[in-house]
Amino acid sequence: DHNLAIRDVDTSTAYVPQAEREPLSGEVSLSIFPNPARARSTVAFELPSAGDVTIRVFDVTGREISRRTMLGLRPGAHTAEFDGRDSRGRPLPSGIYWIRLETGTVRAVSRCVLLR
Repeated sequence: DHNLAIRDVDTSTAYVPQAEREPLSGEVSLSIFPNPARARSTVAFELPSAGDVTIRVFDVTGREISRRTMLGLRPGAHTAEFDGRDSRGRPLPSGIYWIRLETGTVRAVSRCVLLR
């Protein structure tokens, strides 16, 4: 288990949330719960092989809100926590956020609704 203490903002990245629920490859599963959430959500994912994982959170405009990279994860199930805060630790307002998991060339995207 990993806390998603997301930091490092890179606003140069554009993002179009076209694959709301389906991974771009069938190799990685991603789910967010509870969803909608009042404060925190668990980001659950399963990796078919060992590797590095980056989890990025975007707002509805495509602006990256936060990022977390986890190095050397083993194959299997993992969880991280989305604490409903931006990269500076400020609480995010109610809204829709896109959580994107990247490992190598495989990506999965899921929508998270935050209710304050």
